[in-house]
Amino acid sequence: MRQPEDVKKMLGELIRDQRGITVENLFLYIPAFPELYSILETEERIVGYLLGNLQGSHPDIRSAKWLVVITDQRFLFLQKSMFSSLHHFEIRFAKIKKISGKLGWFFGEMEIISDSGSVQIFHIGKKDYQFFTSCVGDLASIQIGNS
Repeated sequence: MRQPEDVKKMLGELIRDQRGITVENLFLYIPAFPELYSILETEERIVGYLLGNLQGSHPDIRSAKWLVVITDQRFLFLQKSMFSSLHHFEIRFAKIKKISGKLGWFFGEMEIISDSGSVQIFHIGKKDYQFFTSCVGDLASIQIGNS
């Protein structure tokens, strides 16, 4: 099992070129980040993250702001407020049928269609969307729907 320090190290490497963002602030202001270590598998690597609202037909969606983390194996969806426990679900790459997205003037949105339903992520800040898509671009080896 991973430790919180492992997550902090991976995030530090991921955001090292991002101005105004620190690992400490991510852990302080996004309550799901300190819980992430308990969900990651031993050899799993964080590739990117974003914050957004979710809607769709996936059975685990509830109304709230979600942390979406992509690893080298799956998408993780985590939601935790100051007053509730961690709620999360995953979509493995092998279960994904289609991923699409678009960027508007201020916000971006993505849709992930999988065997278990669709998930639309919306109200993604423009810089977060661009950061996420640049991180995901490094995953050219993902075999969506074929693993």
